[in-house]
Amino acid sequence: MMTATPAVDDDLDILVEAAPRSLPLTRPGDTVTVSHTEHLRVTHIHPAAAGTRTYPFAVLTLHDMGLNAASAFSTLFAVSSASTPSSALHAADVYHVDVLGAQDDAPPIPASDPWVSLTDLGAEVAALAASLRASTPGLRRFVLVASGSGCHIAVEAALTLRSAVAGMILFSPVLTGAGAADGVRERLSALGGWNGTGEGAKGGWLARWLSPDAAAANVELAAKYADALDRVCGANVGRYVWADARRRDVGAALAAAPRGSVGGRVLLFGGRAATGVGAYAAVVEGLAAWPPGAASLIGVEGAGAAVVEEAPHEVVEAVRLFFMGLGCV
Repeated sequence: MMTATPAVDDDLDILVEAAPRSLPLTRPGDTVTVSHTEHLRVTHIHPAAAGTRTYPFAVLTLHDMGLNAASAFSTLFAVSSASTPSSALHAADVYHVDVLGAQDDAPPIPASDPWVSLTDLGAEVAALAASLRASTPGLRRFVLVASGSGCHIAVEAALTLRSAVAGMILFSPVLTGAGAADGVRERLSALGGWNGTGEGAKGGWLARWLSPDAAAANVELAAKYADALDRVCGANVGRYVWADARRRDVGAALAAAPRGSVGGRVLLFGGRAATGVGAYAAVVEGLAAWPPGAASLIGVEGAGAAVVEEAPHEVVEAVRLFFMGLGCV
């Protein structure tokens, strides 16, 4: 059950001012409301550009582990705002979903709180969407926008929501079950090998998101992600890592679903220079989970898993065309 809470200064700082080296998720005049479910923090942005117009769908975002909505999606929304200010990203309502504890400067989640799987989080997102549909006149469907491990949660939700999902935009999705590399990452996290400050550990996380060239040569971009790591609680990220290391094979679940019953139109992005879990080959493998013609994959040359950071204008143009295909500008 979702309960509304006042949008306190900390919440507004993340959204309106974003973070150092980040761009804002909002534009002047947007209405921001923050609420919580059991394990999710939900930031609803009602755009000023919407006016009296009601879209039949809302955008719902889900971030990668180690990030939050501000660090994962600010570039996508800001560049889209500058280049196509009337796009659906700024005329439809947006619900940025943070895994609880992922917000900047969040305190550690109490050790006594249960550890939650990605499947559980997907079910909670689906319940959130169902609640929003029931309480929002005119809202019928959702477009899910997700990055990294957030894609796994998005697909889990879509498997429940089915036709209520009009489309999905997935950045560097890994839809297979967990493997040996995920277990190693979990063990390192449990031993304190990731705490947001150690330069060696930080380098490993930057390699998850950025291409080797960008991590080495693009000082501002590398600093943006390093700053993002410094602002989140390592113990909380460890819970997300734990869940990711136990993820099920949602690609197999998608493949077993009736043709065309999950996800609507699907657009996948992959960085051809990405390494590790988000490597381009894994994204290509994920594409095969959908029937032929149901999903499209855009491979971005020279980019890492955070493709929108290294090729923002190309990504935004593809997203604009995707929304046009849904009947929206």
